Amino acid sequence: MDNTPIKPIPPASPSSSPAQNSPSPVSSPAAPESSSAKPSVAPPSPSSTQTTTPTPPPATPAAPPATKPRFRVPANFPWLKIAGGVVLVTLALLAWISLANVSITSEPRADEILINDKSVKKTSFVRMPGSFTVTIKKEGYLTYKKPFHLGFNGKLTINPTLKPLPVAEPVFEGVTENITIGANGGIKSISTDGQYLIWARPKSGNDKSLDRVNMNLVPLPGISEVQYPDTQNFALIVRGKEVGVLDFSTPDASSQDYAVFSSEHIGPIALSPSGKEVFYWQYIPELDKNFLVRNNPAGTKPDRYFDQALIDQLDIKEPEISWSPDSTNVLMVDRHIVLLGMVERAAKIISYEEGISKAFVTPNNNNIVAIATGGDLLTIGLTNGEEKPTPQNTKLNVLNNNLFIKDNETVIVLDKDKQLIEYNFAQNNKIVYLIDEKLSLDENVTMAVDVTAEQVYFWKEGQVYRQPLVSDQY
Repeated sequence: MDNTPIKPIPPASPSSSPAQNSPSPVSSPAAPESSSAKPSVAPPSPSSTQTTTPTPPPATPAAPPATKPRFRVPANFPWLKIAGGVVLVTLALLAWISLANVSITSEPRADEILINDKSVKKTSFVRMPGSFTVTIKKEGYLTYKKPFHLGFNGKLTINPTLKPLPVAEPVFEGVTENITIGANGGIKSISTDGQYLIWARPKSGNDKSLDRVNMNLVPLPGISEVQYPDTQNFALIVRGKEVGVLDFSTPDASSQDYAVFSSEHIGPIALSPSGKEVFYWQYIPELDKNFLVRNNPAGTKPDRYFDQALIDQLDIKEPEISWSPDSTNVLMVDRHIVLLGMVERAAKIISYEEGISKAFVTPNNNNIVAIATGGDLLTIGLTNGEEKPTPQNTKLNVLNNNLFIKDNETVIVLDKDKQLIEYNFAQNNKIVYLIDEKLSLDENVTMAVDVTAEQVYFWKEGQVYRQPLVSDQY
């Protein structure tokens, strides 16, 4: 028996090619040649006493450490749409919280209500805060239009009383343009035939219509001018060259008395507001001179205030004469203004380059309101210490001398554009009053204002119309 040890055959390397392996002692059957054929390895014989060390399995790679899963947002996630939705929801919530209640009504009930010129059907609604304009319309009434501002979560109630548009009604006819407001209301004038003083007086009670009466019982032909004192219990009447006084103050009309003041040589004459004095221009033929005379209505106390020499210095020929409301001053207008002090017997000349056609003194004697020959309305301060006060142009142009002194700082005029204007010359502001559109005024119209009754009268072609004073603004 051969005791030579048997050497184990090393296992074939998996990476070795057949050409590099040593020839096996066990022959294998022939196989077809192929470049891809791999040599087969004979399994070890079960009867072999050779022991082999098994190849350990490949090591399992270590598991990675556990990590927290992350939320991955797709690249096309709609961020903008979501943000926009959030903004819209927020705005809607804020809008709902900030909505304000608006209530719009009027007295009388409106025909149409507009907000920012858009008609609305409801009178109560909610609205976003902000500024807007409300317009309320009703036929026959002045349109109401005003801006408003509405706050957050606020409340706005609009309930104006609409102003009826003025309606001019004819009240009487057959009179001249010499119209005067009556002390007890109504209006006084002269009949067109020049024979009667006419008073269209209010009826008793709440009746706003007028009764027309003749103030003189017998005709007085040729009446061209009439003046009344504040009490209006008599009248100073100019009839051609004659001046007379008609007294109708007694309750018994049959005792009416007419007395002639003068029948010749009396020029312009003015009755004082108190009715106690007259001031006039008089020519004395035997002296061939003119005088300015102060007298009583009975003509029994003549006082020659200024003679011809002083009249020449004042540069006046035949002036228009009027008194101040307190009867302390006399105004004479003849191209320029002469202010006469009745107490100190002094005269002050107030010049204006374009000439003056009419002038009045305010009740407190602090201002003169004048109309230039071209129609410009002027104010002249008398308390500024100037020797010749400077007229101030108000930029209003008066039509046909239609001027009414309301108080110390306010006048009412009818201007060349046919506008009825209340003007405060101290504050330089004005109120425009409406005139009935159906009343077409011409250049010859005459105006009289009853402030107490808030009425204005217009004379036109022998007819007198009356309408209320209605401002064009609320």
